[in-house]
Amino acid sequence: MKVIAKGINYYLTSDLDDEDFPTLMKHFGNKDMSKYNVFIPYPFTDKHAQNWINESKKHIGMYGQFATAAIRDEKDKLIGEIGYDFEHRNVAELSYWIAKPYWGGGIATAAVAKMCQIGFKKFKLRKIIAFVQASNTGSIKVLERNKFVQECRLSELVHGVFDAKMFGLTRAQYDG
Repeated sequence: MKVIAKGINYYLTSDLDDEDFPTLMKHFGNKDMSKYNVFIPYPFTDKHAQNWINESKKHIGMYGQFATAAIRDEKDKLIGEIGYDFEHRNVAELSYWIAKPYWGGGIATAAVAKMCQIGFKKFKLRKIIAFVQASNTGSIKVLERNKFVQECRLSELVHGVFDAKMFGLTRAQYDG
């Protein structure tokens, strides 16, 4: 496990591993986690957790070590994850999750800032986009604190029921 970046009360490592299974089950067993993330089903089962870890490893195998990072506390416990999905040339979608006990502590804001730095410097991205459920005010604040600008609102995008907002950050906005 390679350390990518360190913050005051967290650090980013290169990937999830099988030892993260129980912690992933604990965090994703909280119904509030699935409320704001369409990729976290509720109830979250052992099979979901193993698939999540396998997909994380596969993603790193496809895009390299800095494409996805595990967010860990000082005791090496998994508290979140952040990463890119490279759908378009020089544009990547950023997604992340933070375990509920750590909401509001600034960890997501700091992790997004570090991943933006990696995205623009290492991957030479032109633009980073992020989709957020419209009611997820915490995640919206995380993006806005990192200079992301809301570009559009998409009706009924999440499960055909909830609205989403798309945010973007260009290299010029990041540098400026």
